[in-house]
Amino acid sequence: MKRTSYPSWKTEVLQKLKEKLLSSRVVGVLDFEGFPSHLFQRVREKLRGKGEIVVAKNTLIRLALSEASKERKGLEGLLEHLRGQSALLFADLPPVKLNRLLKEEKEKAPAKPGRVSSMEVVIRAGETDFAPGPVVSELQRAGVKARVQAGKVVVAEDFTVVRKGEVITKETADLLLKIGVEPVDLLLKLRAAYDGGLIYSGDLLELDEEVVRGELLRAHQEALALALGLEYPTPLTLPTLLLKSHLGALALARALSPAFPTRETLPELLARAHLQALHLSSRLEEGKGS
Repeated sequence: MKRTSYPSWKTEVLQKLKEKLLSSRVVGVLDFEGFPSHLFQRVREKLRGKGEIVVAKNTLIRLALSEASKERKGLEGLLEHLRGQSALLFADLPPVKLNRLLKEEKEKAPAKPGRVSSMEVVIRAGETDFAPGPVVSELQRAGVKARVQAGKVVVAEDFTVVRKGEVITKETADLLLKIGVEPVDLLLKLRAAYDGGLIYSGDLLELDEEVVRGELLRAHQEALALALGLEYPTPLTLPTLLLKSHLGALALARALSPAFPTRETLPELLARAHLQALHLSSRLEEGKGS
């Protein structure tokens, strides 16, 4: 049977969620699996006045989204991003800025099996700081070409321990712990965000503004060059096209025989006629002298 009544506290939470879902410009689904409480509080403080995080069970969030989506289309798209430990983030900031704000509060964490590496870790070829001993065998078991040379542990060639975005295995975690590298960034992840009727997944929010700005500038330049080549009139191309037409008309007026007088060509035509007259006069003088 479908449940029709809930404890009062659940009803209050459900009502609050629904109100926020209908009144907030942006709604985000946060993933705080394994996120430390002290860092969670820091994020909440950073969002003060800009956004609010509401933690609730996924069943209540699903119910609130289902009900609110009847009045605000598109919210139902957030349902597929509910898994594990989730929370809702309500804000008026654009999703990309919101994601950038969340990423500012993070901490380094040691490698553990199942965690995702936030960086690429490479052991470079050459001498290491390890003291000769069991560490050589441990490195070799992990695939590192290591040996003892002149009383020092030497790596024969570069070895990639883990790549950015890779899931850390137990063997990799042990090696990272051995070399003292903490490759995991603990941060509050924005799985998805609703804004203006659209759902933006977390990977779409990882935008490099400089890259996007460069791509937009290149697209603008290419579109402008194409429009000029096609002589397609737009507010941006009209000044150049009119100048090109004007210069072409002047060239044609000068090339006509006799030349076509205009306000622009008349001074040049008069100067040319004056030079021709002087030349003719000098020829006549020469004829009289002979």
